[in-house]
Amino acid sequence: MSPQKDNLYVQVLLACALATCDDFGYFAAADVRRPMSLIMKRLYEIPSFSRHLTAFCRPERGAVLQQIGEKYQRRFRFRNPLMQPYVVLKGVADGIVTVDEIMDSAGESAAESDSTEANS
Repeated sequence: MSPQKDNLYVQVLLACALATCDDFGYFAAADVRRPMSLIMKRLYEIPSFSRHLTAFCRPERGAVLQQIGEKYQRRFRFRNPLMQPYVVLKGVADGIVTVDEIMDSAGESAAESDSTEANS
């Protein structure tokens, strides 16, 4: 909850749930850019949502995320692994994002990582 009507907390949490994670469930703020841009239908850069990530690690926002690492190398993950699929399902149910958009975005991410590995 926030006193501001146009807050981004719902969208940022959904973008976190859609972010590409490592084997331990951690993601970086950079991994949230693509899903956030998909959700908002325009390009979103890290400074637009970085304070939201930090807020989600605090008890005032439910401490839904856990963070590790030093400044500029922070990584995040959901404290409760079941929260991630719940947030995605809620986002679809509320009409914030569609299953087709999620699948298209996942396909683009996979193609990007394949081309990055091929160039290495």
